[in-house]
Amino acid sequence: MKKVYKNIICPVCGGACDDIEVEIDSEREEIVVKNTCKMGAAKFKEVYSHHRIRTPQIKKDGKFENASWDEALNKAAEILANAKRPLFFMGSETSTEAMRVGLSMAEYLRGVADSNSTI
Repeated sequence: MKKVYKNIICPVCGGACDDIEVEIDSEREEIVVKNTCKMGAAKFKEVYSHHRIRTPQIKKDGKFENASWDEALNKAAEILANAKRPLFFMGSETSTEAMRVGLSMAEYLRGVADSNSTI
């Protein structure tokens, strides 16, 4: 099944290109990206990369094991809820929408938000 997404904001270099078009064929696991530079196209094509972890994993007895999405989300919530001062690191290739969520979570949990600007 093919889906086309238009007017996506590119998260790569900070140029905020906002006219990206991405066509995803989930059956063939193929992506066509338009209106991007090479770096932007590569980032969007990572969705179907062979080295991308597609199944959530939880560490049990020192080893990572596959988990359901519900189990992984509950574990992440538990870790964050029990943290004294969690660090939310906003990488340079994070979308503005994801950064907004991360900043809201850091504020709510009285954590610390940081970014590549400190490196």
